[in-house]
Amino acid sequence: MVNARARTGAKAYVRAVENLRSLGVPLHSTFPLHDPARLPETVNSAVDAGHDLIILGGGDGSVSSVVDVLAHRGVPLGLLPLGTANDFARTLHIPTDLDHACRTIAHGKVVDIDLGLCGNNYYVNRASVGLGAGVAEAMSPTLKRWTGVLAYPVATVKALLRHRPFSAHLTFPDGDHEPQEHHGLLQLSIANGRYFGGGQLAAHDAGIDDATLDINALHVVVPRTWKDASSPDF
Repeated sequence: MVNARARTGAKAYVRAVENLRSLGVPLHSTFPLHDPARLPETVNSAVDAGHDLIILGGGDGSVSSVVDVLAHRGVPLGLLPLGTANDFARTLHIPTDLDHACRTIAHGKVVDIDLGLCGNNYYVNRASVGLGAGVAEAMSPTLKRWTGVLAYPVATVKALLRHRPFSAHLTFPDGDHEPQEHHGLLQLSIANGRYFGGGQLAAHDAGIDDATLDINALHVVVPRTWKDASSPDF
């Protein structure tokens, strides 16, 4: 199943099908989906039909949209990274080159990964409040198609112009950390994967299978005035 609206999805669909079949991967059904909203129902139908492998061509948004469908159902996901950032694929060391990604599906290994839970929704990479959510809202298929990897900085600027600092109170159910108060926040992220935002590290030792979530609190930095930067007796 290929999200044909992913940045390189439409061009990659035919090539991926040919490559996978030449590598001996039995493809019982293939779908070039032009409406990304249909991904969850299409994946769910394939799992219900008894298929024992789902191959998804798309970016991080495509992966995120099918997590709840695949969680705890025992059907592995093979990924063809066709998005803009491909942070989930980067975490799992899946090559962004289409031919190499196909070979990874054909000859690679199945690994278990952790899932984060936000409300009633599972996620594989991260959940965030603040700027990150604003960037996601500012993204569009047209922006990704025309600017490629520059879509993130462009969307970030748009989100920054609309952002308002906020506060957060963090509690830790297992009691392994004291409650925390954060004010003047630009963003708060709860990361499960190693990378986010086009290759930024969640933490230097973050892993997607270490049974640990990493918290990133990004505060607004207020530039100092000339008087603030001077000596006290100025």
